[in-house]
This record gives sequence, structure tokens and C-alpha cells, in this order.
Amino acid sequence: MALFLQIIGGVVFALVLLVIGVYVFLKIKFGKWLKLDANQNHTPLRIHLNEDFVAKWMEEKPGAEADEHLKALGFIRGKSYVVPEMPDLKLTAYFNAPLVGIVYKHEVAGVWVDLAAEYDGIEQTVTNAPLGSATENRPEKQVRWLKDKTIAELYETLNAQLNQDANYVVADEGNFREYFESSYRKDMAFRARNGGMSHEEFLRHVDELGKNYSNQELDQAFVDAKLQEIEQWSETALEEFLENKSDEDKERFYAAADNYLIVPFTSHPEAFLSYLEDLGFIDDDAVLIWLLYYSSRES
Repeated sequence: MALFLQIIGGVVFALVLLVIGVYVFLKIKFGKWLKLDANQNHTPLRIHLNEDFVAKWMEEKPGAEADEHLKALGFIRGKSYVVPEMPDLKLTAYFNAPLVGIVYKHEVAGVWVDLAAEYDGIEQTVTNAPLGSATENRPEKQVRWLKDKTIAELYETLNAQLNQDANYVVADEGNFREYFESSYRKDMAFRARNGGMSHEEFLRHVDELGKNYSNQELDQAFVDAKLQEIEQWSETALEEFLENKSDEDKERFYAAADNYLIVPFTSHPEAFLSYLEDLGFIDDDAVLIWLLYYSSRES
């Protein structure tokens, strides 16, 4: 169960995808963008890059302009990709060692650019993504959210932060896919170990939406978000548990799959109770009793 037992190395640009996923979740939860699927997993624990051999979006004005600016700064364009787990997302990689650039397009969030470098265990990233400053990062990750900056200004900012004598990790066309996928897993593993999104971070994300909601709406949305986290952890943990099992072991597991659950080190009580109820381990009366118990402890 590598996701929960070790931190996997990699560079840092994929956290923006997590932020966009939270943003979409909130917009759906509060009755906006109802054309989006509320049941879709917008912040999967694992992602995979599939090469996009067409990438017509890069011929449209925002993508084409980003391509021109990056090439003018000395970047070489790599491959374009789609993410099956996040069908609204597309991206294109760029390389100018030791820097890596990514142009993203999300159907909701638009087009933005990340520039990143990794050296001596430190990950430096600058981004003009429209959202993200509310996010809690890993200690070794240093991210500057500069949503109003041009690509040239991002480049100048990142270069000013770099140590020219450091030992840099070099990303190129041959290892980019692995870097990107492991970077996302690294971020999600860190969050899982720390109990997922905190209430404070959740409220900061809500503030980024620029709208006011009632306490009741916010409380329910937070519980729903935490329940989604637990369900994701459970699904991924069970998948990883089976990765190296024989077909016979897998068959025995699936025959008794309803008897398995996870118990996170840190979790939200109400969300975890909802998870147990959904699995059939407890009933409505037990949920009510436990909620009354937790309410009395907090008062």
C-alpha cells in the first residue's frame, strides 16, 4: 500500500489539479455548474497521462499564445496529454533544463501555466493558475501563486529563486510522464497522512469563490467533501492491497469485499460515520447516537 506508507518522489506542479477539483466540487455543491457530474471524482488519488496526438486546443488563441511565449524563453515543446481520471483537463509539457513548464487547459478554469524546478530536496513552483493560494502544501514544496503574472514574469520570478550551484533534477520527454504522475501521488499521499483537507483550508477555498454561504450550507458541504475523501482512500487502499495478489486471492477477496473497510489515522467523525453507514456496518440510529456524543464533547 505504497500510497499510504511512503512518499513518492517527483516534481511539483500537479497540486493545482487538486485545487481545481475542490473548486469544481464546491461549485456543484452550491448549485452552480449543474451541467457537471456531481458524482464524478474531481480529485482522484491517482492520475495517468495519455498522450494527446491531436491537441487542437493548443491551436486556439490561449494555448497558441502560451506556446509562443514559452518558446521565446527557450523552452522546447514536448508532448500533449489528457488525463482519463479528469476528462475536463488537458496539458502540454515544455523543457528548458533545469526548468519544466506545463500549459494546462481545464474546461472550467481556463488556461494557465506552471513553471517548476527541483533541487536538493526542495521543489520550487510558480503558477498563474486562477486558484490555489488557500492550499496546504508539503513542507519541502514552495509554491508561489501569481495569477496576474505573465509567463515571462513567472520565468523571472522562478529564476530569481534558484540556486545556480544546486544539484537539479532534470525532467525531459523520457521521464516527464513518471514525474507528473508521481508528483500528484506525492501531494495526495501527504494530504492523506494529514487527514485530508482541513476545515480551515476548506473555508479558504470557499473564500476564493467570492460568494457568501450560510453556516449550514458550509457545514454540510465540508462533511460531503470529507466523505468523498474517505471513499477515495478506501477505494485506492483496497486496489493497492490487491496489486500483487494472485488471481485466486483476488477472487477470495471479492467474494468477501463487503467486509473490508479502512480506518484512517485522522478523519472527520461525521464523514467517517457516514462512510460506515454507507458500507452497512452501522445503522441510522447508531449514527445519530455517535453524532450526539461528539456534539456533547464539543459543547
